[in-house]
Amino acid sequence: MSWAPWRLSARISLDWRSGLWEGLEQRLRELTEGLPGAPLLAVGNEMILGSLLLSQSRVEEAERSFASILERARARGWMSARLAAAAGLARIRLARGEPSAATKVTSAGLEILERKGIWIWGKEVVPVAVQALLADGRANEAAKLTRRFAAGVRGRDAPAAHAASLFCRASVAEGEGRHQKAASLFATADRIWGELPFPYEAAGAREAQARCLLAEGEQSAAVLLLDALKAFEDLGASRDARRTRAALKAEEIPLPSESRGGRRAYGNELSPREAEVAELAGRGSKNREIAEMLFISQRTVETHVASALRKLGAASREDLGGALTERSEGESSVVGVKDR
Repeated sequence: MSWAPWRLSARISLDWRSGLWEGLEQRLRELTEGLPGAPLLAVGNEMILGSLLLSQSRVEEAERSFASILERARARGWMSARLAAAAGLARIRLARGEPSAATKVTSAGLEILERKGIWIWGKEVVPVAVQALLADGRANEAAKLTRRFAAGVRGRDAPAAHAASLFCRASVAEGEGRHQKAASLFATADRIWGELPFPYEAAGAREAQARCLLAEGEQSAAVLLLDALKAFEDLGASRDARRTRAALKAEEIPLPSESRGGRRAYGNELSPREAEVAELAGRGSKNREIAEMLFISQRTVETHVASALRKLGAASREDLGGALTERSEGESSVVGVKDR
């Protein structure tokens, strides 16, 4: 088998993590169907697809996907796939108000982590296991698991695992009613995930931070919750956006108008905002400067720059200006031909 499917899978994984979800489902399905000779690679793509479906409220499809992956992973001894699939199923059980079922799903994965001692593999399964234990009234077990996870990732060069560990510590602190401490930990996890960038995870941490600040009557919570809502809606994570809107309504925080019919799909064309960010980046502006000029977050700038680089085929920020000019000239020539 050629290296092309591996390169495409790596690109898809990067786009999923960095929040470039437009057209991702179609790309995943096409690639997965063309990988009969690479079952482990196909499972990795299916795992991303299941997570994407879950974020879009297509819960039954996601559940079938996670269950199928878990069954194959158990049979073939694929540890990382088994952990990820267990985390996906546990999220579904927890969302249904079934914390005991969620803890049961994660228990086998936690045994693997204990036995192997490779706790950085737990960045997906441990946070949901901690949340399930807390929801099931097993706070002591949740705290114990959180401490083991923190010790297991300490000193490792694994920022995503450290962010997950902070999220677990924050969840335990929230469960104990230490809302200010929890909010601070959630904020740090948000920052780390945002810098990677993992915008979906960052938005979840921001939502949790807002929840803790609301419990303390902090005015800044409204801004954070609205920011989380925008992040979810920009990603197309309708399930998370609905939950955040419900929280805003419960707190009587004025809601932005709900989009109708979804966002326009730009495909390989730059959206107006992407073009604006790309032009500024091509002129040498830093992400912080662009964020201040356009009144958007640095995370959003990073996402738009990455998308513009991919769509324009530019190798670096410095190449963006020339790539934009070339595309503009190409479009102008097409218009001129049509006019004649």
